[in-house]
Amino acid sequence: MGKFSSMLGVSVLATASLAGCGSASGGPNVVEPGADVNGTTQVELAELLTRGWVSVAAESNSIIDPANCDMGLSTDDFYLAPSWGAPGTSAASCSMDVDQALVLSPAGLMCVATQGDGGASPECFEENWDLTSASVSVDGEVFDDWEAHAVDTDVFPVSLVDGNIFEVPAEDTEMRARQVIFVVEDLAEGEHDIVLVGDFADGEFAGQLDLTLTVEG
Repeated sequence: MGKFSSMLGVSVLATASLAGCGSASGGPNVVEPGADVNGTTQVELAELLTRGWVSVAAESNSIIDPANCDMGLSTDDFYLAPSWGAPGTSAASCSMDVDQALVLSPAGLMCVATQGDGGASPECFEENWDLTSASVSVDGEVFDDWEAHAVDTDVFPVSLVDGNIFEVPAEDTEMRARQVIFVVEDLAEGEHDIVLVGDFADGEFAGQLDLTLTVEG
């Protein structure tokens, strides 16, 4: 996650594939970086996830309280998991459908233009991206190759709602995002332990979400 301002770093995320990288022991099937999932690119998933976060007021937003789960923004194909939004450790229990792929973002940066300030320019990434480490674990198996899973969106239009997480006036504007995206396919029915961890500036802003996720048939 990062600081709430017109340049907002977010850790969640965070997400049939052409190639998965499940463990040899039959562990979680984490989609390879850059691979499409159900005809959707991982860049498109980053946009879908971040667009959702800015479309929901802070009081109901999973970035503020992970117990809000996916905020009702998931699709038939994808479950958009919550993430941590403040330093320290948080916890939540959520559920998804067995036919959905799980989208996880343990860290990222959202840059939004507010009142014409140019905040969605490429320089935002250069000036504010200070991620030290990020990882997800699924039932104890850790995936920490976050650099390979980082994706950049193009600029896209968004509508900031009243009471948004940036704490700026509601308006139609533009943003871009850099998100670390892990996509997990074919989770079996039942309960799974998911952990999302991110660390910005070597401990300056670090957090963790312990997510108990129930996959329902």
